[in-house]
Amino acid sequence: MFLKRKPRNRRHTRDYVLDVKLSASQRRNNRVRRLTLFLGTSLIFFLTLYGLWRGGDALIKHKIYENPYFAIERLEVETDTLRL
Repeated sequence: MFLKRKPRNRRHTRDYVLDVKLSASQRRNNRVRRLTLFLGTSLIFFLTLYGLWRGGDALIKHKIYENPYFAIERLEVETDTLRL
């Protein structure tokens, strides 16, 4: 595996062939495509975070704060009757 030879037929290797500049419209389309992809993924990411935040808040409210098993039914207060 470490002593692999180079292939004898070099026509099948991929080499750098030509550097061609893109036209202005192709460059603009490429920039718009990249910007749209970035903004779309950012929007999806922040909407997912917002949904998790609001969903977690609603879940905690429903399961803990409004749960009748955790409700205080009776509150007793005792004082030591010490007056100053």
